[in-house]
Parts: sequence; structure tokens; C-alpha cells
Amino acid sequence: MKKTLTLAAVVALSLPLAAGVLPANAATTSAVTTTASNTSTSRTYTIVGTPTTYKTAKTYHTGAAKVAVNKGVIAADQPTIELTANGSLKAKSNYKVTKALTVKAGSKKVSYSYVSGHGWVLTSALKAGKLSTAKSVTYTVSNAKTFSAKNYYTKSAKTVVYKAAVAADQPKMTLTAKGKLVANKTYKVTRSATLKNGSKKASYSYVKGQGWVKTSALTAGKATAKKVTSTTYTVSNAKTFAAKNYYTKSAKTVVYKAAIAADQPKMTLTAKGKLTANKTYKVTRQATLTNKSKKHVYSYINGQGWVLKSALTAGKAAK
Repeated sequence: MKKTLTLAAVVALSLPLAAGVLPANAATTSAVTTTASNTSTSRTYTIVGTPTTYKTAKTYHTGAAKVAVNKGVIAADQPTIELTANGSLKAKSNYKVTKALTVKAGSKKVSYSYVSGHGWVLTSALKAGKLSTAKSVTYTVSNAKTFSAKNYYTKSAKTVVYKAAVAADQPKMTLTAKGKLVANKTYKVTRSATLKNGSKKASYSYVKGQGWVKTSALTAGKATAKKVTSTTYTVSNAKTFAAKNYYTKSAKTVVYKAAIAADQPKMTLTAKGKLTANKTYKVTRQATLTNKSKKHVYSYINGQGWVLKSALTAGKAAK
């Protein structure tokens, strides 16, 4: 029964795989290669287990060298595949992988992946994920220090954090961007160093568990949590009407979420974000809100929240 199921799975894959193949020189472990082959010799391999088809294509990329690609023909009546070398994949390029299978090459098992639009490739010759386009810069290191952890934070969400490769035999460090720090979050800094590239010098700090960051982008001390203030108003003159078009000219127009009391005409507003400038919104409600003798008219924007009516302009935003 197990053999029948394996054959059925192999047969099911035979038609779409007719255009893709495993390296012809993979019959023995010593012959397996990740570079293009000039031979057009075809060889047959036994498929081990059931081939896998991914519901969603997976992204892989090649390294610095070209990778041999093969076309393949799967037998209809037995778990075998015939592979013939068919060119190569470009180095340092992204590809989509849709299938995978394992074949027996001599006494060893070898995994292959099917690269959409190309053919079968040794899985070990591919790297998971998209090719990184981040640039690396090598610096000369001086004034390196290690100390007890100190608290720092960054005020900007654009502060870049770098991973470092440190040379073993000379004072050199290569930095590559890996992401960004979270603004207004406290981090621990345990090292610092002055890095020089060309005539430019800059101080960098090592953020524990993250990487290296320009010291100038950090602020000493713990981040202070932003206080979210809420204001409770007395509601009057509430209205509901057919949706009307409004927009705001400013990117600073605050939108509020509301908590409405169940037993009295009270509404508590808490800032939740800002509207997008020059974008048309639908207003469906309006109310006058009073707090300590001060009155303000607020409008309710569908899907967003409450906004000061004075911050809105009637009509559609110009495209």
C-alpha cells in the first residue's frame, strides 16, 4: 500500500516536472556539484519518500557561484527520475522554489529543489530567503571599550542597527545594516568603539542583543513611557446623518477613540493617531462636547474615530 501511494505521488508530479531536472552527475556522492556541467548525459535516480509540493512558492537565492540546473522526467510506473544537465542559475539572484524531493545517490540521500521556470537544483546550493542588498562597510577600530551595561534609548524609529564581522588578526570591523531600533525603548549598551573609514570617524555603541549603533543616535538613561491622557466630556446636540465627505489639510489632525457612558451623556476621548492629509473621509455623526465650560464640536469619521470639526474641510480632497 505504501509503495502504491509513493508511486501515485510521483506520477502526479510527472507532468509538471517534465521540464525540470536534477543534475545528471549526481548518481554518486563524489560527482554531486553546484556548478554547471558541459555534459548532456542523462542518469536515472531512485526517488526516496514522497515528493513535496509547496502551496506557496518559497523564496531562495544563489550565492557567489553559478548553480547547476537540471531538467527531469519522472517515470509513470516507478519512483524514479531521469535527470539531464540543463544550464545554470545566475549567481546572487532570487528564485522561487515550488517542489522538493530526495533521491538516492550511491549510498547517500540527496535533496533537490525545483526552481520555477528553470529546473531541479541541489537544495544545498541554495540559501533560504531573499538576497540581501544591504551594503557592508569596513572600518579601522580604535579606542574600543567594554563596560558594565548602561541604559540608553533612541528617540527615532529610524535608528539603524548593524551586525559586525570582526577581523581576527587586525583592528578591522565590517558593519552591515540589519534593521532598526524601536523608538522610546530602553536598551543596554556594553561596548563602544571609534570606527574610521577613509577620513571619517564616528563613535559606535554596542546594544546588547541587537548590534552596533551610532552613539550619536542614542540618549543616555531610560526611556520615559508616553502618557496617554483621556478627557471626559458632557455630550449635547448629538446628531446622526447620511455620510458626508470631508478631508483634512493637515497631517497633524488628531483622531480620538471614544468610550461612551451607558447611563449618562458622557464621552471619554483618548488620542489614537492622526488622519492622513488630503484624503477623503466619510463623516456620519456630530456632537457638541463640553469640559469645564469649554465647548467643542466633534465629528465622527467612519472607521477612524472622533475629530475636531474645525480641523475638517467639507467636500472631497483634490487628487
